[in-house]
Amino acid sequence: MLAAQPVVAISGPAEVTLGGTATLTLTFDNQPDASPGSDVGYAPYIDLVLPKNGADGAGPGSDAPFENDGIRFLSATYLGSPVAATVLEFDVNGEAVHPFARDATGELRVVRAADYGLGPGDELVVLQLPFGSFTPDQTAQQISVRLEVSSLADAGVALPITAVAGFALGRDALNNPAADPPLLGPVASTTLTPTLLSLSKSFVWTGRGDGHRPELPARLHALTRHRRRPDAHRSRADRPAPGRHRRHGCDHHLRPGGKHRFRSRYERPDRSLR
Repeated sequence: MLAAQPVVAISGPAEVTLGGTATLTLTFDNQPDASPGSDVGYAPYIDLVLPKNGADGAGPGSDAPFENDGIRFLSATYLGSPVAATVLEFDVNGEAVHPFARDATGELRVVRAADYGLGPGDELVVLQLPFGSFTPDQTAQQISVRLEVSSLADAGVALPITAVAGFALGRDALNNPAADPPLLGPVASTTLTPTLLSLSKSFVWTGRGDGHRPELPARLHALTRHRRRPDAHRSRADRPAPGRHRRHGCDHHLRPGGKHRFRSRYERPDRSLR
């Protein structure tokens, strides 16, 4: 008989604008392996390890001029309801004591940042899932995690994010770590890269498309946001209109907080709609 094995997968965006937020999805599952024991896991949880220091943070604490400039945890939800979360900072030795999971000796497990490529000052988030147990027949469950990227983060430098699933009580419902050790699954990882600019485009074609109107406008919209140009008041983009499109106009706005917004509009009379 196969035995319970906690597994987590991470999905979400690869980039986020400086100072912005990103939502990751952590998918928890029980995928039994060939180990001895029950195929049911008890007290499921996820450890999420975040690079709060950023590319050049200064360790524990966050005092000017050495503020942490990485990623920090904001919240977690399951089906819209909050998930219990404990947020810990790795100490000067790069260690954090787990709030409830124990090792085989019965002592609270010591999590080491170096095992995940991080160090002192980075962040351990422990998510206690809202299930007493988890069977292999259960559908994999998704936890939404909202993160914030520092406005001081280094643009273009990918920051590592790691997750590990666990069963705090192992493969039976008793707190007997010597006989039934708590379980840790394989490490899942991804990266999130802070970006200075975000660009989006949309193509809008209006009209009935029945050939009875001589001109039906088609528009290309380009939207750019800039996070580190609070002093910029004009922007110009002399990009050619695609195909037979004609430059129609330009809008430019400076938003509070240094967000730069630029919108170009193009129109194309379309005479071949039949």
